[in-house]
Formats: sequence, structure tokens, C-alpha cells
Amino acid sequence: IRVPLGRGLSGYVAQTGETLNIADAYQDPRFDPAWDRRTGFHTRTVLCAPLLSQTGEVIGVLQVLNKRDDRFTDYDERLLSAFAAQAAVAVENAQLHEENRKQFESFIETLAATIDAKSPFTAGHSKRVAEYATRLARAVGLSPELVEKARYAGLLHDIGKISVPDAVLNKPGRLTEAEYAQVKSHAERTYDILRKIRFARRLRDIPAVAASHHERLNGRGYPTGADLFRLPLLARILVTAS
Repeated sequence: IRVPLGRGLSGYVAQTGETLNIADAYQDPRFDPAWDRRTGFHTRTVLCAPLLSQTGEVIGVLQVLNKRDDRFTDYDERLLSAFAAQAAVAVENAQLHEENRKQFESFIETLAATIDAKSPFTAGHSKRVAEYATRLARAVGLSPELVEKARYAGLLHDIGKISVPDAVLNKPGRLTEAEYAQVKSHAERTYDILRKIRFARRLRDIPAVAASHHERLNGRGYPTGADLFRLPLLARILVTAS
């Protein structure tokens, strides 16, 4: 439940970091009866403790209501504080995980945008491939984790083009055999570059998936010439998306 900072007893605890033990909520001017009016619940006793981060910042509030017999005791306060400490660790870990995920995504998207910027012919290409791969993965009923992996592989599939000279990549006319070989090498370079990134365990096959985007289901693609029966499912999705 989200409430404005400073509003009601929980808002007061969030603002001050104090633990409150209230014997009669309606006698306390800080109590906000709006929730009772909306739900029909009648609040009597309240015990409310802050969730504190490792640096002492209030990141939430844990509140219990209406003790069955009499009011909350000092022992109840200590018990709730112990629970609050455990809950704070869980909340802080969840926040850290989400921050790391967003940081990783921004890193991946920046890499993709950098590669797409090398050539006017490929502007937005990586983002489009990622979108197609995401839609295909969802359409075949893959788990959210695999859908996420398909998106990342789509964003990163052309990272190997950083090794292809701009003069070759942006050449308006027909490529020579040597130039075409340079362009084709970007798939292998994608793998070489991405395998140096320390991916989370669940994402460790992204380099191989991303490097497979020029394979073909009939086995006539590159760099390995793997066919439908040897290509993993995510690689097949990326081949189709790109």
C-alpha cells in the first residue's frame, strides 16, 4: 500500500523513522480514518515500525493492527522490529536487483544504438530486430526469462560490425569478395566481443544466440552453416527476426 509521506500513522513513521505504539487510533490526531471509512474496518490499536536500509534510510513501513487482547506490548515492539529488519533486507535486495537490471538494459541499449549509428542504412535496425524477436518469442509461448533473452540478443546481434571499416560498411556500390568477407566476419566478431561481457548465469548463451543471426534454417547461412535441426530455438527466432 502506498500512502503520501507524512499522512496517517504509517506516513508519520515513514517521515520520522520512529516506531509508534498506539492504544486508541481515533484518539491520536495523526491517525487518518479515510481507509476505515472506505473499507468498513475499525482500527483500534496500532503498532507501526520503519523499514530501515543499511544506511539508515526509511524504505518502507511495517504495520499491524488490532491486537486481540488489550494493546501491543514492549515485546510486540521488539518482535515487529525484528520482522521489519528482515523485511528491509528483502526490500533493499529487490530494489538493488531492479536497479542492476535497469543499468544493464541501458548499457545494452547504448551499445546497440552505438552500432546502429555507424551506418545510415542500419539506423534503428537493432531495436527493430529486438522488437521482432520479442514478439516471436511471446507468440510461441516462451517464458518471460527467454523472451528477455531474445530481446537482449536482438539488441546485440550486430555488435561485431564495430570491427568492419566504415568505408566497407557504408559502400554504396557492389562489394568485392574481400569486402564481403569482412562484412560476413561481423557475426563471429559479435560472439568474440559478447563472450567477454560478464553476463548473469541465465543470460550466458546470449553471445552464441546473437552471433547466429545470419544462419539459415536450410543450413546455408554463416558463420557455422547450422540448419534448423542444429539451431537452438532462440537462435531460430533471431534468424527469423533479422
